[in-house]
Amino acid sequence: VEPSMHGMVEVMRGCGRGCKFCDVTLRPLRYYPPEKVKKEVEINMKKGGATSAWLHSDDIFVYGLDPKKTKNMAPNREALEELFTAVMSTGIGHTNPTHGTLAGAIADEKLIPSISRIIRASPTNKIGIQCGFETGSLRLIGKYADRKLSPYKPEEWHWVVKEGVKTLNENHWIPAFTLIMGLDNDETEEDAWDTIRLISDLETEQPESMFTTTPLTFVPIGLLEKSEFFDIGNEMTAAQLGVMYKTWQHNFKYGIQKFMDKTGHNNTVKRKLFTALARTLGNVPLTEMEKFARRKSPDHTRVIETIKAKYW
Repeated sequence: VEPSMHGMVEVMRGCGRGCKFCDVTLRPLRYYPPEKVKKEVEINMKKGGATSAWLHSDDIFVYGLDPKKTKNMAPNREALEELFTAVMSTGIGHTNPTHGTLAGAIADEKLIPSISRIIRASPTNKIGIQCGFETGSLRLIGKYADRKLSPYKPEEWHWVVKEGVKTLNENHWIPAFTLIMGLDNDETEEDAWDTIRLISDLETEQPESMFTTTPLTFVPIGLLEKSEFFDIGNEMTAAQLGVMYKTWQHNFKYGIQKFMDKTGHNNTVKRKLFTALARTLGNVPLTEMEKFARRKSPDHTRVIETIKAKYW
């Protein structure tokens, strides 16, 4: 048995959240027991020299539960504590899960603090996790991903996002958000503006918050496999360009400038060099999007100017 790449160890498959735009949720939930995960981490340490264990799942907060029997997708805190305790018993220096939902992170107020103690999260040991932000539109989240919020309701999505960021940050976790542009080709101008405003609200209401935002284009998979791809080159509206612009503006102003040098590569020199490069070149995508807007139409330009005036 040989070590895996980047210290990654699979801990489960499936999800159970039921988002219509995802393939993973169609697969049955299966979990690897903590002892098996521990052995794989040990192999990575001994044969691969791993100093960090990257625990792969599609939502770590459903580890150990049966969504058919568990009310409102309540996390199984005991199972998660056992899993992370087993991983840390190997002597590994750092561990973090690949993916998790914001609703799962806050559904049990003791969960994140407990896991954070086990994995020794701290100001000098930040924990990264990828979370689906998807959209700021209550209409779209209710239509395509209502159980993503369980035990909360679609109309509580903005609160879930804000509370999730607050809880994770307070315990030294940094969420890397992914968004879906052109979700099922059903995203309206107002839906896109809802996303822009939600990101801006987070910046205004929680100015010390740490998170990144990455827009992805809609791909027809899962229950939406018969839909059409979102053609960003030909179908992107002015407001959707605004989403791209706002996400990168946030990453540059907050991520690159404020906290990137505290996260990432264990090699301090490499991390500092990458951060310096990002700070030097990070404004380039914003400039290029501004040029694109001027070429495209007055509407595209107005959106960019509105974001710079109201949501910067």
